[in-house]
Amino acid sequence: MSRHLPGFTLIELLIVLGIMTMLAAVVLALIDPPRRLADARDVVRLSDMNTIINAMHGYIIDHHGSLPPKIPVGTEEEICRFGAQGCSGVVLDALVWDAYVPTIPVDPKAPGPQTNYFLLLRPNGLLQVRAPGAERMALIEAVR
Repeated sequence: MSRHLPGFTLIELLIVLGIMTMLAAVVLALIDPPRRLADARDVVRLSDMNTIINAMHGYIIDHHGSLPPKIPVGTEEEICRFGAQGCSGVVLDALVWDAYVPTIPVDPKAPGPQTNYFLLLRPNGLLQVRAPGAERMALIEAVR
């Protein structure tokens, strides 16, 4: 007399495991984590540029139309990190000292003393901040 025990056979378990593996691969391919992380870093860049522009405008208003020192006119220069030593770009430490921002925003992938954000005062009086390190967006800039 043979007894049949309830349960799954090895073949059934392997088939289910194979189907679950294929579904997981498809879902991960659709989610694409590196792409989503690059999109998130681009959004941080856009937010940082708006923060810099808004702080600059607050400074200009509070200082009766005067810009922070050494703002480039007509040529774009890289913004230095707060308190950076030996940086040859635009130093916006006055925005931190006057409490317009807690610190100068920095690109998520910026190395060294620079922020990887570039500032320019256009001849028509508009301020432009640009992030050349954009990963997924063609151009990230804020102009006001």
